[in-house]
This record gives sequence, C-alpha cells and structure tokens, in this order.
Amino acid sequence: MAKPNLVNATSIYAKSMVHTGTGSSVTVLSCPADKVYRITTFAVTGTASTSTDRIKWDGKLNRAGIATGVPTFGCPEAGGIGAQTDWLPGKSTISLPVGWVMNETDTFVIQGDAASTTLIGWEVIDDA
Repeated sequence: MAKPNLVNATSIYAKSMVHTGTGSSVTVLSCPADKVYRITTFAVTGTASTSTDRIKWDGKLNRAGIATGVPTFGCPEAGGIGAQTDWLPGKSTISLPVGWVMNETDTFVIQGDAASTTLIGWEVIDDA
C-alpha cells in the first residue's frame, strides 16, 4: 500500500490502547502491510504523586522502520541536545496532535517514566 486508496477504503475500524511507561523505549504501534493508521486520540498523563513532580516522556514516529534521532513529540527522554527532565507536570494530562497517518511499516516508539500513561486511539484503514 505504497499509495493507499483512502477514498475507496474497504474497511475502517477503531482501536485504542493505553501504555504505562517503563523507562525504556517500547514500540507501541507497528502499522502492518496493506494498512494505514490514522491517529484519532493521543494524550499523555503524568501519574506522579504531586503536581510538582516532572515526568520524562518522548514519542518517535519511525518512517519505514528507520529510527529518528529526535523525538516527534515530547522532549528527548534519554538526554542529549535539548534534553529536559521536566516535560510534563506530575499530575496533569496533555493532548497531542491528532489526524496524522502511519503508513505500512511505520512504527511508533514511546519512552517514558513509570509515572507516565499514554492513551492512543487510531483507525485501521484497509483498501484491499
């Protein structure tokens, strides 16, 4: 599905997932061949004990399996240029941009503290 036919899709169905941070990079979405994912809901919640705690979190959209060096969303969790250790207040929720599309073989990787919870909703679009 290098050029997906979104106008004549044969099926569109919704999915969602919740991911709790582990401190390690985790691939949370992998778009299979012959499908397209359209992100419809995307939010990160800090679940720390106080609102003054800060949560580290970043998300990377890897196109065609090629890892990106800079986070697509958030701040570099692992440090480096532009690293921040206080991206998300401990007791808050932030909504991130939606409407973007993952093509076949794209992956989405999250790295976040254990005090972070990510909600992602998406549509699976098939033109087969």
